[in-house]
Amino acid sequence: MTDLLSKTRSLLAECDLPLREIAAGAGDPVTHEWLKKFAGNYQSDPTVTRVQRLHDFLVRQRSRAA
Repeated sequence: MTDLLSKTRSLLAECDLPLREIAAGAGDPVTHEWLKKFAGNYQSDPTVTRVQRLHDFLVRQRSRAA
C-alpha cells in the first residue's frame, strides 16, 4: 500500500498542468509557493491538510484526462 504523501508526489509528477494551475485548482491552503517546494522535494514536513487537498485535486484531474 502506498502512503498519501508518496501517492500525491507520484500523481503530481504525472500531471501535465503547470504548478500555478494545479495550486489554483486545489485551492486553499495549497499555494503556488508551497507547491513549488513540494514538487521540488524541498518541503520536509508538509501538512496533511495540504497534501490531502492536492491529492484530491490531482485524482480528479487524472479522471478527467482518462
